[in-house]
Amino acid sequence: MRIIIIAGFGFARTYGHLKSYYGFKEWTQMVKQKAGDNYVVMADGFQNPSKYNYYTNSLKCFAYDTRYYRATQYDIWPMEDSLQGKKVFYLSPIMLKSITNDSLKNEAGKWYYTWVDDVRTYQKVTLETAPLKLITTPGTKTNFDLKITNPYPHPISFADSGYTHPLILEYCFFKGDVLTAVVEAKSTYKKISLQPGESTHFNFPVTSPAEKGDFNLIFSLRTEPFFGSKNSRVIKLTVK
Repeated sequence: MRIIIIAGFGFARTYGHLKSYYGFKEWTQMVKQKAGDNYVVMADGFQNPSKYNYYTNSLKCFAYDTRYYRATQYDIWPMEDSLQGKKVFYLSPIMLKSITNDSLKNEAGKWYYTWVDDVRTYQKVTLETAPLKLITTPGTKTNFDLKITNPYPHPISFADSGYTHPLILEYCFFKGDVLTAVVEAKSTYKKISLQPGESTHFNFPVTSPAEKGDFNLIFSLRTEPFFGSKNSRVIKLTVK
């Protein structure tokens, strides 16, 4: 079995998770030819960005972990800072609707790509609130006091002036893995500006789902064309 996996014989290249071990050396060269020396950004998961970094002997690929995923080492490393304002090669295993149909394909799968100018992300900004468990009734409005902290070594602003991509502060409801609702905050959050290490508070009213059941609530900062990051802890919301 070890020999089969190491050599990549037969079923090893087509079976389950085993097939994810093959084709990425060639895939890296295909992506590198398109991206050149620019940063590559991929969403959700550390495995494929790590393969790209390994085969290029670089730290040129960044994992943008979205509201649909969990935190990885890419949320800890100071790589995101290097992307700000840069032109990056955005690579996705799913089609980027209304953005591009361009793709590349090999044994590692089919990948869609586009260029993103003047990248703007806030993946490390923390939106802290309490409580983390809440019982409500359908349609109830709950005010959440968000403590917003800038962890970066540079100032940040939620205003859109001077940026290519607008910033959107949203709350999101999930039922299981399914996103059921996304609501933007009132535009007053656009006035927020923070120095390194500085914090501020923002009141964000949240309306409970009309459907009864158990939901996960998170607060998220989103800029196009990315899906939005998970900037708060998950709040367990029960609607009775």
